[in-house]
Amino acid sequence: MEIMKGFYLAFLFLGVSSLHVFAAHVFPGARHSDEVVKSVTFRSPAFTLGPGEVQNTYYQGVPFVEGHVALKAFDAEVVDESGNSVPLNEVYLHHWVALNYIGTNSTDYVPHGPISSSGSIIGNDGVCPNHALSQIYGLGSETRKTSTYLPGPYGIEVGKYENELWLLNVHAIDTRGTIDPFGCLECRCDLYNVTVGEDGKPLRDGYQGGLFCCYDGVRCQLKDGYVGENRTYYLEYTVHYQEWDDSILPLKIYIFDSTFEGSTCKVFVHVLVLNRMDSVLRP
Repeated sequence: MEIMKGFYLAFLFLGVSSLHVFAAHVFPGARHSDEVVKSVTFRSPAFTLGPGEVQNTYYQGVPFVEGHVALKAFDAEVVDESGNSVPLNEVYLHHWVALNYIGTNSTDYVPHGPISSSGSIIGNDGVCPNHALSQIYGLGSETRKTSTYLPGPYGIEVGKYENELWLLNVHAIDTRGTIDPFGCLECRCDLYNVTVGEDGKPLRDGYQGGLFCCYDGVRCQLKDGYVGENRTYYLEYTVHYQEWDDSILPLKIYIFDSTFEGSTCKVFVHVLVLNRMDSVLRP
């Protein structure tokens, strides 16, 4: 079993193997009125899913707030063509990630990589090398009920660089008509009939489920005879922000990976299954 870490936003969140720290200060009295917080809503490019199908695409140069601003919150969800919220039991939002980068192409949408060769990630302040876990915001299926609002004078400073653009990674699973919806969202390899990774190389021995089995374009097993229509969706995201001024305290984002070995953050960890008689402590 694999546990995916690092896609959750909170002031202080302690998970199985990740820790996010967003502020190490006690919040003083607010210096700004909520009236100066602006909000604007955007949509990702449209994506189409059939029953059981997976979408895991990186969209570069997505619409975003322009100028030097302080981000106060970032809300996102999957919606249909009419703007209606899509139930999780139809389309499961495995995760979404948003980060900023320096680039020259404002409409570069790529399915198999986070940044094209012409871009340079800005992202957060660490600590993983090689831009692992570099997102500014990111959540999963809990996104509709999770507040990311930063109170008081705090804000995430963005837009201070020339040619600063934004990237979205959207990983969604259409579970309509599948024989085991829960197994599909767990990315069980047998349900996807996957034996090789997205790079075409065989999966390692013993790999039973995880992100490497539910990559872009694969399909989870459907019930016999089930026929369903393709549907078009969007990731709709609302950015809450303030124009930047010197009274705002810039908030830095740090994501720590407990699997860090001194040279790389693994992001995924393989959890061994122990029998009752096995000792957790090995010599």
